[in-house]
Amino acid sequence: MMKHTAAARDSVYVLMRTAMGCTPSQADLDLLAQTPGTDIVRFARSNQVLAAFQPVLSVSGIAKALGANVIAILSEAEANRHRNSIIEKQIFELADTFTDAGIARAVVLKGGAFLLEDQPEKASWRYLTDCDVLVEPNDITTAVGGLKKLGYEADDAIYDPASDHHYPTFFRNFDEVPIEIHTRLGPPAAERLLSTAGVLERALSARSDSILAVPALTDRVLHLVNHAQFHSHRYARRQFLLRDAFDFIKLASSSRTGLNPIAGSYGRARDRDQFDAFAGFALQFAPPGRFEWQVTESAQTWMEQTRKASASYYLPYRYLIDDWMRLGFTMLGSAESRANASRTIFNRQRRFKKVADWKAYWKSGGNTR
Repeated sequence: MMKHTAAARDSVYVLMRTAMGCTPSQADLDLLAQTPGTDIVRFARSNQVLAAFQPVLSVSGIAKALGANVIAILSEAEANRHRNSIIEKQIFELADTFTDAGIARAVVLKGGAFLLEDQPEKASWRYLTDCDVLVEPNDITTAVGGLKKLGYEADDAIYDPASDHHYPTFFRNFDEVPIEIHTRLGPPAAERLLSTAGVLERALSARSDSILAVPALTDRVLHLVNHAQFHSHRYARRQFLLRDAFDFIKLASSSRTGLNPIAGSYGRARDRDQFDAFAGFALQFAPPGRFEWQVTESAQTWMEQTRKASASYYLPYRYLIDDWMRLGFTMLGSAESRANASRTIFNRQRRFKKVADWKAYWKSGGNTR
């Protein structure tokens, strides 16, 4: 696991707040100047936010404090623009193929939704690791056939429709991002909050002449938080990917009703706690008073633990072990989890993939980015 310093973390936090519209203090500029620039770049890149700092370079004192590392930020932003233009072509190629095959709607999720809204040039702040597309469950076979027709390949043998919310990842060329075709927005339990039928029905057309759409605002916020805090266990592991703060604040800024109605979607207290912790961590980078949001005491505790873990070598492993022990007890107590585990045990390819995933998680200290 890569070891990050507290100074690098705090320096990136300064850049985050500046990118959100806050004015850096002289102490902030001094911190940036005194912290090794390579450490700042490494921490920012691992959190997938380096390119998002390009606009910050025009703020008085920032470029001087960063010195030669300005080049790394400019290069990352340019690389993102080029990468996103390729991804955009992938998305439209996919849409044409799906249309010809008779698929009526394809909802582009997460980073891809920002790309469709902002175009590659404006969306250069957003780093995409893959492209997620939601289709009707009945269209999955057609969608898979369309991808294979385009030259994409996936490990079909590990797919389990009862357990998996997306088909195994499709790959084609090394300079393109992988494609994931979703039939729902998370494990079966996620259907209670984000049903596939509901998300598809509420989705907003991204292009008037295309089957492409993006989820409604509330669905995007809920999916963002669920994917981080619930599905990837970052709440238990006290992790926060800083890229998510940009996503969250951009979406929250578009909400006419504020965050409280969205937070009210959670029925269980623990689920609401996870939303509150995520929102609190993201909004600490926003200018004071921009959002009406009260950070709870439990959220503050989680935020402080997460901040410390981001610059610690041993804390991520401690939280990872705690999380795996918790998951073990959950699996024993849930019929659905036991059934999923059974299907994995008796599927050789799936079993090998799970073992490889667990090894990678352990090597990275449970980093699920």
